[in-house]
Amino acid sequence: MLAEKTTLRLVISLGLTQTIAWASSYYLPAVLGHHMADSLDCPVSTVYAAFSLALVIAALTAPFAGKCIDKWGGKPVLAASNIWFTLSLIFLSQTQKEWSLFLGWALLGFAMGAGLYDMAFAAVVRSRGSAAPPIIAGITLLAGLASTVGWPVSHYLLSNSGWRQVLAVWAAVHLFLALPLNLSLFLPMPPGSAKYQNPDAASHRKSGKKALPAMGVLALAFVFTSFCTAAMASHMPGLLQLFGVSAAVSILAGMAFGPAQVSARLLYIIALQKTRPLTTAALAVFIAPLGAVLLILSVPGAVALVGATHGFGNGLLTIIKGVLPLSLFGERGYGRRQGLLFLPAAIVQAVSPFLFSLCISLLGKDALCIYIAAMWTTVPLFLWLKRW
Repeated sequence: MLAEKTTLRLVISLGLTQTIAWASSYYLPAVLGHHMADSLDCPVSTVYAAFSLALVIAALTAPFAGKCIDKWGGKPVLAASNIWFTLSLIFLSQTQKEWSLFLGWALLGFAMGAGLYDMAFAAVVRSRGSAAPPIIAGITLLAGLASTVGWPVSHYLLSNSGWRQVLAVWAAVHLFLALPLNLSLFLPMPPGSAKYQNPDAASHRKSGKKALPAMGVLALAFVFTSFCTAAMASHMPGLLQLFGVSAAVSILAGMAFGPAQVSARLLYIIALQKTRPLTTAALAVFIAPLGAVLLILSVPGAVALVGATHGFGNGLLTIIKGVLPLSLFGERGYGRRQGLLFLPAAIVQAVSPFLFSLCISLLGKDALCIYIAAMWTTVPLFLWLKRW
C-alpha cells in the first residue's frame, strides 16, 4: 500500500511539473508569438525562428542532461531545470531587441533540454528500472493536458496584462510550485547503483556495438514521427481548409487531438501495458494517419477523424518514446541514450513546421500525402526492430 501511494504521488508530482514545463515553453508561441512580434516591431517569423533555436538547443542539451541523471539521479537535474526555467523566462520577459529575443529563447532551450519528457522519463527509469513503464504512462496522461491548461491560462493572463507579465507569472509558477514538487520527489537510487554506473568496460562496449544498428533504426523512426507531429501541430487547421472546409470546422477537427491523445494513454494504462512496446508502436503509427487517408479518399465526415486518429497515435507514441528504448536496450545509460536517440528527432522537429510549409506551398492539399507517407514509413522500421 505504501509503495502504491509513493508511486501515485510520483505520477502526480511529475505530471504536474511536466504540465507546467510544457505550458511555459513549447506551448507559449501559439498564444504570445504575435504579441511579442508587435511589441518588438519584428515579423512574427522572427519569434518562431527564435523558438526553433530553443528546440535545437534543447536537443543538444538532452544527452548531457541525461548523462547527469544516469550519474546523480533525476531530482537534482529536474530541480535545476526549474531554476533555469525561472531565470530564462524572466530574462525573456525583459527583452527589448531581436538579439535578446534570440538569447532569451536560447536560454529557455537549455531548460527545456533538461526539464521536459525525456528527462522525466530518465529520472523514473534511473530509480524504478523495469517498473517504470506504468509510471511513464501516468505522467504522460496528466501532462497530455498541458496545451488544454497552458493555452487558456496564458490567454487569460494576456488579456489582463501583457506578454511580459505572462512570462513572469510562469517564472513564478516554476519557482514556487514546480521546484518544490521536484525537490519532494522520492527517487531513491536502486541497489547496486555504483555497479550500475561502472559496468565492465569490455562488456559495455560489446553490448553497445550490438545495439548500434537498432539505435540507428529507432532514431530514424523517431525522426519521421517527430516530423509528422510538429508539422500537423503547426499546419493542421490550415491544411484542412484546403479541402474546402470552413475555418470553424477545421478548428473543431483539430480540437479532437487532445481528447484522443488522452484516450490513447488511458487505453494503454488499462489494456496495452502488457503488449510488446514494438507492437504498440507499429499500431500507433498505423492508426495516426488513417483520418488523413480517408480525407484524401473523399470519405464523408473524414475531416472530423483527422485530428482524432492523429491524436490517438501521438498519444501512444509519447509513451512509446519512453518505454520502447527501455525495452530494447535496458536500464543502463538510459538517460544519455534517450538524449542521443532524440537528438536528430528534436532537430527535425524544430525545422519541420518550416519544411512542411514549403510542401504546402508546392503541393497544396496533396502535402497531406507526405504526412501519411512519413508516418507509415516507420511501420517497417518498427517491424524490423521486432525481428531484431
